[in-house]
Parts: sequence; C-alpha cells; structure tokens
Amino acid sequence: MQTPISTLVQSYSKTSTAYKAWGKEEYKLTVEGLDGYPLSRFALAIRAKSGGRLWLVCPTEDSAQQLLRDYRGRDLGTKIVYLPSTGRQLYSPVQSDLVTYEQLTRLAEISHLKEGVIVTHLRPFVSTLPTPNALESTRLHVRVGDRFDPTTLSERLSEAGYVNTPSTQAAGEYTIRGEVVDIFPFEEQWPYRLYADWDTVGRISQYDPSTQQTRATISALHLTLFDEQRQVENGSIEAYIGEKDVLVWVGDQRLATSYKSLESEARSLYRQAFHADRDAPKPDELLLNYPAFSERWQRSITVRDIAGQDERAHRFDVEGPRSYFGNFILLKEDLSSLKSQGWQVHIFCDNALQRQRLSQMLGAYPFIQWEETPLSSGFALPALKVIAIAEGEIFGRRRQVIKTLQHTQSSPLDSFVDLAEGDFVVHVNYGVGQFIKIDRVSSFDRERDFIKIAYADDEILYVPIEQANLVQRYIGSDGSAVRKDKLGGQGWERKKERARKNAEELARHLIDLYARRKRSVGFAFA
Repeated sequence: MQTPISTLVQSYSKTSTAYKAWGKEEYKLTVEGLDGYPLSRFALAIRAKSGGRLWLVCPTEDSAQQLLRDYRGRDLGTKIVYLPSTGRQLYSPVQSDLVTYEQLTRLAEISHLKEGVIVTHLRPFVSTLPTPNALESTRLHVRVGDRFDPTTLSERLSEAGYVNTPSTQAAGEYTIRGEVVDIFPFEEQWPYRLYADWDTVGRISQYDPSTQQTRATISALHLTLFDEQRQVENGSIEAYIGEKDVLVWVGDQRLATSYKSLESEARSLYRQAFHADRDAPKPDELLLNYPAFSERWQRSITVRDIAGQDERAHRFDVEGPRSYFGNFILLKEDLSSLKSQGWQVHIFCDNALQRQRLSQMLGAYPFIQWEETPLSSGFALPALKVIAIAEGEIFGRRRQVIKTLQHTQSSPLDSFVDLAEGDFVVHVNYGVGQFIKIDRVSSFDRERDFIKIAYADDEILYVPIEQANLVQRYIGSDGSAVRKDKLGGQGWERKKERARKNAEELARHLIDLYARRKRSVGFAFA
C-alpha cells in the first residue's frame, strides 16, 4: 500500500532546512519555492512545532480562498479559521449586514482561539477592526434559566438589523409568538428557537425552517448584535495577535503591491471622508503600517514570490502544476512515463462522481491514487518522485486569476498564434522582452511547451505554457524605441514604481478637478 500524499508532503516539510532551523537557530525565516498544498502542510508543521496559533496572510482574497481549498475537507487535527474582508471600500460606513456579521463572528472566534491556523488577506489585516472589548459588547448570551424578556430581545434584534417576520425562514429574521421566539442569526446556517418556562428560558433548540423539526438542543445561544448607529471603538489587528503567534507572509512582492494599492485607495478617498466627518482618520492612521509591522514581528516566515533573490532563503524544490486542457493522449503518455520512472501519482477530484468518471477513463493505470478532496493546484516533489494533479488541470478548467501587480500598457494574450517572432511582450515579474517562439523542452521524460522570451544581454526566459496568464502583449505609450529589461535588474521595478506614482498623481488631479467643478457656480440659460 502506497503512502498517503499528506504524509509524504508533511515528511518533506519536516526534513527541510527551514523546519529544522525554526526555533533552533532562528524565529524569522525566509523561504522560496513554496506554494499551494505544500505551503499549507509546511504551515501545519510549523504550527505543531511552535504550538499556539499561526497566521497565513495572503495578498488578495482570491489567493486566500485558494489556500483554504487545501485545508477544506480534510482531518487536520487543528482548527482553521478564515478572517474575511467586508468587501467595502476604505472609509465606507459600517452596515449591519451579512458580510459584517461574518467578519465579527470570525473575530470573536479568533479572540477565543488558543491553537489553530488563521487564514486571511491583506485588506482585513491592515484595516481598522472593532477592538476585542468593543466586540464583546456586541455579544448577546442567552442561556437556559435566564430571564425570558421578549420585548427587550426584540428591541436589541431590531437595532442590530434583524427583521420581525410572521415566519422565520432566512438569515436576519426573527419571530415572536407568545412564549416562543425564533431567531435566524446572520452568522449561522440554521435558526434557533427559544421556549419560555413561565418567566425564564426553559429550552433552546436548533431547527430546520423547512420542516420545523428540531436538529439539536443546546444550553446557550451566543449572538453578535451589531448596531450600526452606535459608536464602536476601533483598533488594529494587533489587538488580536498574541505575542507568540507565528505570522506567515505569503508572497512578499504581491503583498507589497497590495499594500501600495490600499494606500492609494485611502489617499484618494480621504478628502471625501474628511468633508463628511472632520474626525475621519488620516490614511496613515486608518491602515496598519504593514512594511514596518512585518519587519519588526520576529516570529515570522516570509514566502518569496521570486526565487534566487535572497541568499539566506531556505529553498524548497517544488515544481508547479501541469495542464492537459482535455488532451487525454498527452495525459496517458505522461502517466506511462511517470510510472516507468517510479513516480507516485495522485489525482485530486472535487467529488465522488468526478472520481468515478476519471477512474473509468484511466482504468488502465491502476497505480494512480485517488483523492476526493479539493486541491488549489497540482505540484511535484522531484526529491520524493511524487506528483499531484488536480482534476481541473486535466479537463482544462482554469480558475480566474485576479492580478494584483501593476502593469505597463499591455493587452491580454488570447492566443500566441497571433504573435510573430520579435513581437514585444510583458512578463508581470520580469518586464519587457521579445517573444521568440513556443519551444518544446524535455521535462520528466516528456515534452512540455514553454514560451521563449529574450531579454537584455541575450538572456532567455522560459515560461511554462500554463503560466501564460503572466504574459501580456506590449502596447507602449509613445513612439520611442522599445528597450528590453534585464533579468534580475531593477529597471522593471523602477518602471512599476513610476507607473504607481503617475497613477496616484492622475487620481489627485482628477479629484481636485471634480471638486472644483462641484464648487463652481453655473449660469441658467433660457
């Protein structure tokens, strides 16, 4: 019987130099070559070694959700909590709605969490949040034996955005029928029913609104009741982070870019917020200073976006996913080659139906190990001869990629057929280069397609075809000659910095222009 892939990846994490150095030599590490499922398992190993809590801070909501996929549907032996954003712009007024209640509920969960993994992204991490004391003031605790007071309870629920309805069927509704009160909390999947025993709460049950059948009986109900009209004390995420918590920064360059974007958003919205409220916090008061905080937090691990830029970084030999786009001939050739070389192949399916479908189509390959759990993306560990393939990579279903890096003027490439040799392209990490051709390169005893791009000083970059979303067609902004960037140079970074500054200057100019227009006095014409 073959070893489960979770055990193999966990073992690989524990034999890494980063794992061995953690706590023994240092508590502030830099790693590279780590992403997706291997990153999720390395984080679990570090959390178990450190004890307590570990935070995974991703650059965007999309990247955080993809990381959560690698934790979903698995017995991990530890609690996983996701801290979401409300999805609103900075300086927006707080509302008593589903997204607000979801965030407040997760914060309450985090404040009481002793051990576990917390996954979040930069926007909620650097934005203002209710302080733990303010959060506790929004909590309502109803226990069996407490005084039954439906009038006061109705007032509290209405102030918190709940709607009194004849029958409670959806989140945010409540119903009072004599000595019975039904409440469907915003943050819960099922509603609850309170039964009075004279003037006390006699019983609390969770029920199914469609059948009215009791699902469970509980001794206490804990609700978050947020009144948007009340002034709530706000603070930063620091109030929820323990001094022994481990923070993992997932993607240093993407995090830096996301933070610059949030700073730009705060500056552009501050003037409007100041006119509405003279006490509105300034941008540097509104956002937690992520660069300074990440620098001073000692128990941390930084995951580099680009390898080879830090000699002190601990290197993981993890290869990225393969994509077959429905080409089963290529998939079968690959499987045969991997089998002959002694590789262990795992295919991840989202559900039992997809596993059954694929196992029938690949019945001639009994050595495949099947996993009925989600996987953000496939990967390979050459050192262990282990490869994981996600179901979507076989059929060609590709998730939407939310780009967070700034670009020079470019346009997405629908197909490389439209490119001719010598056309200029832009790689999101390396800058402007010249497209040469689609080259076939041997890898794992098979041929893979790579995009061949030439850079300054006759350097060549090979981009796997499945990473084509990182390459854009270069358009340019003026008639000057196009200059290729140098791989590993600072020219591309300086261009991106100038582009950011130009965008911010344009935003300031437009805001000032619109403000002058609004203040100007017009003339009426008959």
